[in-house]
Amino acid sequence: MAPRIESIAIPSEDQRTFAGILKLPGAAVQALEVGLRKAVPTLERDALISELRREPSLGDIEDLESLVGAFLSLAGTAYAGGMPVEEVVDFVVGQLDSDEVIDLSESDRESLKAILYKLAKTESIQIVAKARQLLLANDRNFEKVKIVTDLRPVFSGDEMVIAGEVIIHQLTIQAQHNGRMETTFVALDSIDLASLHDEVARALSKDKSLRQFAKVSQTPMLTPAGDEGVQGQ
Repeated sequence: MAPRIESIAIPSEDQRTFAGILKLPGAAVQALEVGLRKAVPTLERDALISELRREPSLGDIEDLESLVGAFLSLAGTAYAGGMPVEEVVDFVVGQLDSDEVIDLSESDRESLKAILYKLAKTESIQIVAKARQLLLANDRNFEKVKIVTDLRPVFSGDEMVIAGEVIIHQLTIQAQHNGRMETTFVALDSIDLASLHDEVARALSKDKSLRQFAKVSQTPMLTPAGDEGVQGQ
């Protein structure tokens, strides 16, 4: 069967991270695997790293942030492409030599593959990678929103007499689209604004119901950082 991966761009710093795994003592690799298996799944890489940092046995691993990022990248690429993690790992390790950033012996390559197979397939890495992919698997992903409200005069006749005013709300939505920030401007009147408020309130009510369902069913809820305010609705 022909390989399904044609190319993956691997920054030189990430290549050095992968190569650095070979310098970790066996006990450190084992402790990292245990820590990842014990970790509570979260959407936030920093939260996962903080939990791992609390493990005394992982205190000596200085490059923990880069390592976790590398494992998430491998698992996320595999999930997005519908491929086994092993296939992505094989391709990535095979690219390390060809990019001439590091030089691996055949023994080093096999050892690195074995470690990456194991760590990138731990449940916490798999769940987080899949959740992040699902969260972002949209044509556009919301970034931020702002509403500017104006009072605009209505002039009458040639004398420029103000005959009245209208209130205009300009909704500005920023979203990520194909790796770029996209901005959309939408004008609302007061009725539109009330309708938008009702839809947001309805969505928050559904959000709360789904969270309660997840709690009853004892399903972990993976949420971004700063989500506590939504949970309190």
